[in-house]
Amino acid sequence: IQEGLANRVTPLTPAQAGLPSLGGVPSSYPSTNWQNLIFQAALIQNHDISVQGGSDKSKYFTSFNYYNQEGIIIGSEFERYNVRMNLENNINAKIKVTTNLALSRSISTRIENDNNINGVLSAALLLGSHIPAYNANGTYGKDPNASVENPLAAALEPYNKVKNNRILLSLTGDYKITNNLTFTSRGGIDYVGFNEHQFKPTTTNSGAGVKGFAVEAYNQSTNLINENILAYNKTFGRHSLSVTGVTSYQIFKSESLFARAENFPGNSIIRLSGGSVKTQATSDGSVNSVIGFVGRFNYAYNSKYLLSGSIRRDGASNFGANTRWGTFPSVSAAWRVSEEGFMNRIKAISELKLRGSWGKAGNASFGAFASRALIGVGANYITNAGLAPTQLGNPDLSWESTEQINFAMDLGLFKNRVNLTVEVYKRNTDDLLLGRPLVSSSGFNSINQNIGSIVNKGIEFTLSTVNIRKADFSWNTDFNISFQKNMVTKLAGTPFGAGFASWVEEGKPLGSFRGFRVVGLFQTQAEITAAPFQSAATRPGDIQFRDINKDGFITGDDQEVFGGGLPKFFGGLTNNISYKGLDLSVFVQFVSGNDIYNNSRAFSEGMNSVFGQAATVRNRWKPGKTNTTIPRAQFGDQPNNRRTSDRWLEDGSFTRIKTLSLGYNFPESVVSRLKLNNVKIFVQGQNLYTFTKYSGLDPEVSTFSITNTAPGTDFLTFPQPRTLTLGINIVF
Repeated sequence: IQEGLANRVTPLTPAQAGLPSLGGVPSSYPSTNWQNLIFQAALIQNHDISVQGGSDKSKYFTSFNYYNQEGIIIGSEFERYNVRMNLENNINAKIKVTTNLALSRSISTRIENDNNINGVLSAALLLGSHIPAYNANGTYGKDPNASVENPLAAALEPYNKVKNNRILLSLTGDYKITNNLTFTSRGGIDYVGFNEHQFKPTTTNSGAGVKGFAVEAYNQSTNLINENILAYNKTFGRHSLSVTGVTSYQIFKSESLFARAENFPGNSIIRLSGGSVKTQATSDGSVNSVIGFVGRFNYAYNSKYLLSGSIRRDGASNFGANTRWGTFPSVSAAWRVSEEGFMNRIKAISELKLRGSWGKAGNASFGAFASRALIGVGANYITNAGLAPTQLGNPDLSWESTEQINFAMDLGLFKNRVNLTVEVYKRNTDDLLLGRPLVSSSGFNSINQNIGSIVNKGIEFTLSTVNIRKADFSWNTDFNISFQKNMVTKLAGTPFGAGFASWVEEGKPLGSFRGFRVVGLFQTQAEITAAPFQSAATRPGDIQFRDINKDGFITGDDQEVFGGGLPKFFGGLTNNISYKGLDLSVFVQFVSGNDIYNNSRAFSEGMNSVFGQAATVRNRWKPGKTNTTIPRAQFGDQPNNRRTSDRWLEDGSFTRIKTLSLGYNFPESVVSRLKLNNVKIFVQGQNLYTFTKYSGLDPEVSTFSITNTAPGTDFLTFPQPRTLTLGINIVF
């Protein structure tokens, strides 16, 4: 039966599938290196100037910053202006007023990217190299069989600018009621005005079909906060005590406007008014607030025994009326063993502290109306306006709570030339705030719920050493490493998928990947006949997948968890060396034990469609060339070699020279002749080199960075740039 099914299916050719032929001899096609065309060495400018001064009663600080950065991909740029002003006034011996003001304006020239075939980097990875950058008539080269954009057109043709204006203002008043009692009131505002203007001309794929389209979006958000703090501090004999009470109120408001128009008379008019068809016009607004009350105390006896505790009560408007409030206590204690008399005999130990803590914290960051049933506009019928449900309500939605306990030891040796901190922790997060997927027949994709619990535990080491300390030469080293494990310990409802291959299941680590297991490649028809049935289209050169449940058929039930996106350990090493006027600092970052699901390869090595393929597919299986792990090429991929599997899983471990800086401080004799206080020149590099086995552009990647359920996935994601900076710092 298996042989009979296999012989019924004949793979389709592109012509049979209705795709036009490119014509000509394939060997005569161009070989365009799209990545070479879109990446560039980008210039960065960063200029700072600051002035400060004042008297005993009044102090001021003012600074101006200009920053400009070209993107490492052509067509992208970022420009920012910052102004800061800080004023501190001692009205009298009891009253002090502090004002902080920060103004900024940024202009970002954006490009489309990330999980988008019209994006610049995406197109550079997915458009075949046989397509020319430009045709003979000067137009952009296009693939007649694919909707993938020409990367140069995607970078150079659209207009896409985002302007952000931001105001940060805070006013703080301190009133010294008595020598031990102080009242502080603080008010602040964070205002952001956002404006995006986008135009896609007819020279782009997405603009050609609608004769160009424009989008304009406006958003303004205001974050207001007020804190009132009453603090009491008292030292009596060997005892010291501080008690603090805090009330806080925060309200966040936002308003937005979005409009789109199509069918423009040409590509020179890019405002909405130029489009004859207005396809979309929406506005929106939201508000949410949090109010909190905090009480805390710190007690110390003889600077040896330390005890502190706090309790906070917070209410958030985005939860149900009966579940808005949460209570979060904490307590910690420490013993400075090195201050005990019996430690005087141990000369090598200069500092020894044992400490521990327990506490709870809450998280309410889950949308302004997360618990409410929502009705949305836009469900129109012909010319009749209509409304429709857009979100299921959950009046029981409440705070996500994290309980943590940790124990630590701080050890200083040889007059604190060697300092070691060891910390062990266990963190339980309950009532996770997540959108639980629903079956599509419900009419909704998900419902917001407190659906589970996660436990994280680990141990962290921090080591700081003064290796050399002399008058004109010093060398310090800082090293840290963290080991971690996590597990989903409770999940309300069934396991669910996230991202492309991520999986959330009780008893499995968060960030797990799930799919089929690759056994190898079929080499003969006899191997296919003897193996569990996969598909009628399976031929020699196709991938054999593991029959997990041993039922003789490869089905969805044969998927299993096969890796995870979170590292087993991570850390860094910093060396700071100073010799006379020279300063050298090197920071090395490392991550190990994590996997990356490289979904970019699923497209660029899938050999199933019209997307351009990576050079690795040259090593694909062919008759007479069977010693390979890459399956045969077969249009349409009817055997489904491209399915979600550990074929796309890679080791995400890496070691990176994250930062290296070298500076020179001019000697005082030179600086004084210039009538300056200090002059320093420096050169700095970031992301200089990465040691990794990962085949993608950047192992430090997470396409779905806005969620914690799908870490470690790469899909056409913008890499971090290598940056070199040369600068000078002058102090008058």
